[in-house]
Parts: sequence; C-alpha cells; structure tokens
Amino acid sequence: SQPRHIGLVVDMGLATHALLALLPLALGNQVVYVPMSYYVPVPVVHYSLDPVQPVANQIPTPHGNRRHELVPKASYHGNCPDTTFDWQEWESGATANIRVKRPATRAVNDWEVELVWDHPLADLQVYNGLAKSVDGASYKIGPTQWSTRSAENQDMVNFSFKAEFSADQPRPGLKGVVVDGKYHTCKPGAAASTGVTTKGVRLAPHAQWPSKVMGLYILLADDSEDGYDSNADWEPELFEWQQEGSNVLFFTFIHPDTMDVPPSFQKMAASRGTDKPGAVPADTVIMFAIGGYAYSIKPNPWHWLTSKEKAEAMAEKVARWPELYGCDGIDLDLEEGAGSKKDAGPNMIHFIRRLKELNPSMIVSQPVYGYPQVQAESDVINASWDTDGNSQGLADSLGLMVYEGTQALQYVKNYANGAGQWQGFPIKVNAPKNTILLGAKGSSSSATIMKLAQASVKEDLLGIMVWYASVKNGFDYAPFWDASTKNDSIAGYKSAMALFKKAMASSKTAAEAAKPAEDSMVVKEDNVVVVGE
Repeated sequence: SQPRHIGLVVDMGLATHALLALLPLALGNQVVYVPMSYYVPVPVVHYSLDPVQPVANQIPTPHGNRRHELVPKASYHGNCPDTTFDWQEWESGATANIRVKRPATRAVNDWEVELVWDHPLADLQVYNGLAKSVDGASYKIGPTQWSTRSAENQDMVNFSFKAEFSADQPRPGLKGVVVDGKYHTCKPGAAASTGVTTKGVRLAPHAQWPSKVMGLYILLADDSEDGYDSNADWEPELFEWQQEGSNVLFFTFIHPDTMDVPPSFQKMAASRGTDKPGAVPADTVIMFAIGGYAYSIKPNPWHWLTSKEKAEAMAEKVARWPELYGCDGIDLDLEEGAGSKKDAGPNMIHFIRRLKELNPSMIVSQPVYGYPQVQAESDVINASWDTDGNSQGLADSLGLMVYEGTQALQYVKNYANGAGQWQGFPIKVNAPKNTILLGAKGSSSSATIMKLAQASVKEDLLGIMVWYASVKNGFDYAPFWDASTKNDSIAGYKSAMALFKKAMASSKTAAEAAKPAEDSMVVKEDNVVVVGE
C-alpha cells in the first residue's frame, strides 16, 4: 500500500502545479510557466483568538476633527491603575483587562467585581468571567465554572471585557470598580460650574488674522469627559511651547445645542495679554470652535440650522461673543451627520451673513474634508468665493481636516481650483490659496511639519491647523495623537512658527517697498518735498 500512497501524493502534487499554472490564465489572460520542480510554500496564517485584539491597521484614518481613534488610549483608565490594564477606546466602544488583587485565603470561585459606568452601555462582553447581572449602568462580573487561578498568582482575578457604546446616548465612562464590596473610583466627578464671568474683566484688544497661521486646536471642553464638560470649572493653562509655537488657538468645542461658552473658554480667553501662568499671548488670535465630529453626530440636526429665522437669531447671540468673552472669531466645525441635512448649509449661510452684518470684524473659518462630501461645508465654501477667487464676505478661511503626513497638500486643488474640476464636482468656486489651511496631526514628525510649513510659504497657502493639543491641567483623547506629548512635534511647530514669522516680515518689507512714490511725499504749503531722494 505504501507505493500507492506515494503515487497519490505525486498525483496531488501534479494537480496542484497544474492549477497554479492555469490560474493566471483564467484571471489575467497571461501565459505563465511553472516548472514542475518549483515548490510553492503555503503560508501559515496565525489568527488571534484574543477577542479584544485591536485592529488599528485595518481601518484607514478618517478625515474630520474626531474624538477617538482606534489606538491605545492609556495603559489604564482614569484613577484605576491597580485594576485596569491595556485600556483602549474608539468612537463606539472600549476594551480592557481587569486584574484584581485579592487575599490568597479567598476561594477561587467566590469573587465578584462590579463595573460602574456613568451611562448605560449598548452591550458588554466578558471573557474569562461571567456577567451575572445588570442594574442600569452597573455590571456585576463573577467567575465562570471553569475559571481558575495559576499557582504563582493565587491572589489575582483576571478577566477582559469589550464594551459597546450607543450612538444615541451620552458616551459612557468607567466611573468605578467595586471589588468584593470595596469601591475604587476611576474617574473624577464633573465639577459644577461656579458661574465664571468676564464681566468687569478688561479683555485684551483683539488680535489680527495673520497672513501665515500656525493654529492649534486645544482641548478645553467635552461633555463626554468627566470634569471637563461644558459647565465644568477648572483652570486651563497653555504650555510654554504653545505660547511660542502658535499664533492662532482654536478652543474646542462649544456644544451646538446650548451654544453657551464654557467656563474654561472664558478663563483662557481672559488670560490673553496678562502675566498669568499659561496665559494666551497678546497677539494670538482666539477662535471659538463650534461642534466637531461627535457634536455633529448628536445633536442632529443643530436646532438653529433648521430655519432662517433661528439661524439669524443665533447670529445675534454669537455676534456678542467677542465683546463678552474675548474671542476674535468662530470655527464652524459642522461635519457629517448634522452637516448632511438639506437645510443645514443654506441656514448656515444665513447665520454667517447676519453675523457679518452685526459684527464685520469677526473671523469665520470653515473646516472641510479633503474631498468635499459634507453638503453644508460645500454650501458655505460655494457662497464664500466666486470662480475668480473674489470674497463674498462670508467665510474668511477654510481648513483641510486631513491630518496624516503631508496628505493635505493633495486636496488643495479641490478648493483652490474647484471650478476647474470635473462636471458635477461639489465645489463650484476657486478659493484663493492664501485662505487655505493645511491639516496636521498633532503628533506629526518635525520633518512632516516643516514640509507643510515650507509648502505654505512657497505656494502662498494660509498655513497649518493642528488637530490636536492638550493643555496643562486638562484632558487628552489619545496620547498617540496629541501634540503636547511629542518633543519632536513640539520642536517642529516652534520651527514652523519661526519660518512663518520670517515669511510675514519679508512680505511686510516687500509691501512697504512697493508703495507708490507719492506715498513718501510731504506737502508743505505750496512746495512739494520728496523724502528720501
């Protein structure tokens, strides 16, 4: 029987070679010769059985000012370093490992751990443990019948979970871990506002929109961050590098439902030009950013964009922000979701037009996706310039929310030459290049940052906007993304700011040299004296 088996193997090998030879002919109409002696190895694919394995490399980086990326957020969660490990978050959920140290005298199968969230979850899957009961936002976990502890770890309970968040509910955060009845706080509670006001505070004079912008989106308010919500009263301060390495600050984010200016915004703006620690420099432009990705998904729609009357009424409120709170303008971060509503774009145009009537000096910036796919954003751009690049008195600038590497440069043409694209292209106008900001990821390398800065100077683009940077005493979304966590990035932004200052000084000198000769004449009585000859 042995020769028969050998013959069978040989026949199967010949069949395999024949299939390999014919497959390219069937798929690509190509003639390929495969020698019979050629060995084609079959790769062994290892599939992870870990249900909480991240899949960061399988998801392309989306455009937009988003809160969470699918990257490790932290080694642990909040104030629970002794119980939570390998904490990872993304927009729709979180995974983590729970390790609980218990007395070795306790029996293996008598433990109970309760995970307490500040909002209910859509679902919770537990691995190496069993979800025993659910009470609102509390989930009690116990051992499975087969779970054991190793001999060298007799006092440790170890399980993992995957939490799914509801898109139509507030974002949950792990508030506490209860171990055998003992409560461990994982997040500080939200601080109640003390009613911060700038009344009686002398606000600094408004700064001018620079011809070269080095702008940072700084994190000041987020209703999904306990202790930093829209009403939280805390003390934000800029890092020294942010004072030196930027000339525009985008404060994020104002909630579009209330359109109330958070206390953190008020405090940070009131510091401009003062000698307070972490104060905003006197010549730095302050932009209040409205919305963002999360606040475009919910609420949807933005209530003040559902009619012309509501839009204009909101403009009357916002027009007073510079006087009341010290900002210089607003950043209209209306993204997919609320930005895709049919009425959102036309009513946003009504809002901006009325705002400019009431306060012509207010700066309005419009962030956009690299490819124009949010209708409201495209509506604003099409109403703000014409095909010759002439301003229509609405948006003053647009920013490309494309943050990986130097990819933003690839999308400039979609707006600088929108009218020259194919028929049916969403952008119908040509925005001047000097109104376009290039997006940069906070943790970009210094080499990438300088490429963007040099391109801004060479191509006469407006500059760079950075998503994002955390501030002192504040919160963070993902250290992987944050400009404030990378020394190389910080050095890059300082160098870019220095390059922009040099470019602006050169432009100013050139402009002064180009003034007509009559501007340098002094008239005295009937005699004309030419100065400088």
